[in-house]
Amino acid sequence: MAGYSMFGGDSRFYKALGESSKKSAEYYPQLLGKTVLINTPSFMRVVWSAFSVFMPKSALEKTTICPATGTSLPHTPDASTCPFIMRWCGKAGLSSVPDFLGGTMPCPDELKPRNECSNSLQKVTVSARSCEKLEIEVPAGGFTAKWEVLVEDYGVGMSAMLLPEGGGDPIPVMDMEKIKSESGLAAGSFALPKKGTLVVTFDNSYSLLRSKTFNYKIDVSDDKAAMASGVTARLSGLSL
Repeated sequence: MAGYSMFGGDSRFYKALGESSKKSAEYYPQLLGKTVLINTPSFMRVVWSAFSVFMPKSALEKTTICPATGTSLPHTPDASTCPFIMRWCGKAGLSSVPDFLGGTMPCPDELKPRNECSNSLQKVTVSARSCEKLEIEVPAGGFTAKWEVLVEDYGVGMSAMLLPEGGGDPIPVMDMEKIKSESGLAAGSFALPKKGTLVVTFDNSYSLLRSKTFNYKIDVSDDKAAMASGVTARLSGLSL
């Protein structure tokens, strides 16, 4: 729970986590173990103590707060300060414990925070009454654009069109869609039928006073060849 924020999570994740926990209890009761919360912030201990009075005994027996609080930080006590981890790793030692828990095993890419990944989202702020346009070269037809957008507050419009190489009418590939912050991380994809330039527009022209900050990632790849194509994105502002 290093870096955990009570108000910074994605509500869709918490909902999915709750549903999966219920199904696991019904279908795989023999696999249910103890949940150990490690690196918990100080407020979490206070909240846990207060709400444990109202929680069922079965839930309390399945959840434990580990005394280790700094295993994810450099130059701090390692996972050996957590009795639960040491009991779990057994003879393998700390080599079987991920480094973000204080062990020596490299963290798998799928568990790394986005800001530590090579394909992390880029942050952009769109001024009030303006748009930002992202241009990406599409090397050939038959490619697909996959996108992710995370809006910090309120919402921003997103649309895309393909400008065919050599001229011709623009091809709409994504209708204007409002990406809202309360939806968490939004993701989608659309086909790119021709070679040319993909123009993605983030629209905040409807907002008279508020600028909008969001994080985005757009990958253009050839699904048929199962190969990612390296593209250079150029972000330019367009005031309205």
